[in-house]
Amino acid sequence: MSLRWKPSTKRRCPTGSTPPTCLTRTWSSAHRAKSASPISCFGKWPTLNSTSPTCIGPPSQSVNSSKPSRPFNSGSDATEREPVGVCDRCKGYENPSLAVDACVRRGDEVLLIQRKHPPNVGSWGCPGGFMDVGETAEEGALRELEEETGIQGCNPRLLMVMSDPERDERKHVVSIVYEVDMVDEAQEPKPGDDAADARFVPIADVLSGVYRLNGDHEDVLRAWLQP
Repeated sequence: MSLRWKPSTKRRCPTGSTPPTCLTRTWSSAHRAKSASPISCFGKWPTLNSTSPTCIGPPSQSVNSSKPSRPFNSGSDATEREPVGVCDRCKGYENPSLAVDACVRRGDEVLLIQRKHPPNVGSWGCPGGFMDVGETAEEGALRELEEETGIQGCNPRLLMVMSDPERDERKHVVSIVYEVDMVDEAQEPKPGDDAADARFVPIADVLSGVYRLNGDHEDVLRAWLQP
């Protein structure tokens, strides 16, 4: 969970990029003020229904929607899809969640964070997390990078998309992965938010298995770093 932030054009990326590719954070004072008090009329934070991120009513069981099940054709194979889940209260569909990751390289080192919370506590991976409503994927990647490491990034470039429905044990999460430059390459990381540790580590150690990597972050890093 994080405060709302918005891009600022006050700083330039060393690569010479200009907005919107070079973004740095400015906290919104209006959102900071609002975040100081609960948003629920019941005097406590609402419980969000798992099938709809905007439903604050009591969670209800998903039921099959009126959408018919239909085969998905991929080449010569056809897979029968399960009916789409829908919330009884708000009729919201059960959709995948969106996450973003930031891959940062400095010479022969790469930036890793160590997970503080489940799943896979203690494992290492790229800084990242779930997107906030109202931000672009690029903004989300830069926000997560700064929240978890203190590093200000710029010039995010799409690296890959990880979308296997089984990649996250909690739920179906689609992760958009960006390669990101540092605004100041002399800056050292400091862990924050969901990160227990944050450091630049030798690429050779990552590729040789010195660090226990989180889930498919190993696939991401190997595809990105191997010559």
